[in-house]
Amino acid sequence: MATDSKQRQAAKSFAAKWSGKGYEKGESQPFWIELLQKVHRANDAAVLEAYGFPKDATESEIVADCSGCIKK
Repeated sequence: MATDSKQRQAAKSFAAKWSGKGYEKGESQPFWIELLQKVHRANDAAVLEAYGFPKDATESEIVADCSGCIKK
């Protein structure tokens, strides 16, 4: 999971990239897509870490490892 200082640095970098981008409504969709993708990736990494998987584990690897975990 990202530390507070890493999160702050990522937020500053993100804000600097989008600062002064012009027409707000015209740029809102790419802005939100990028922001939500970053949040989603960070959440995925935290969940994988919590379950003991490497950060780069593929969906196939996770399913293969957990296939016996699911009870019907």
